[in-house]
Amino acid sequence: MNTLITFAQWASRHVSALGAGALFLFPVWGLGTAHAEWAQLEKTEQLTHFFDKDSVKAAHVTRYAWTMTELSDVLTNTGIPGAVATPKVKSTLTRWRVHCISDMVARLSISFYEQPQGKGTPLSSQDETEWRVRETPIRPGSLQALLKKEVCQ
Repeated sequence: MNTLITFAQWASRHVSALGAGALFLFPVWGLGTAHAEWAQLEKTEQLTHFFDKDSVKAAHVTRYAWTMTELSDVLTNTGIPGAVATPKVKSTLTRWRVHCISDMVARLSISFYEQPQGKGTPLSSQDETEWRVRETPIRPGSLQALLKKEVCQ
């Protein structure tokens, strides 16, 4: 049985299992976190979620926005027995499409970073073609619900 997994699979499983919600990757062409206006959405012992106020774009009843997730040292120091050593993820940047009327959300992309605040070169990235992304319901109390509350005002 092949036990090797890609870094994106490993990080997605661990971050998702710890309540960050499912994340997908997107290249951050020209998205400098230094120019972003990050506002905190939620903070737990393990994760801190932010959204970029400057990145919010409206398209009818849909909003597009970037979120950043900072992982605590507890998460970044965990490992998988027998797996190949991988760089430790300190932060992620995720692009979302939020439908303000239907309470649906689509994850368009995610990038994983070894440095805090989405700095440096992405360790791994994955993009979804927007027209093929399936929307999922926004669950109460989730990161996506907090994001919707902020961007759909």
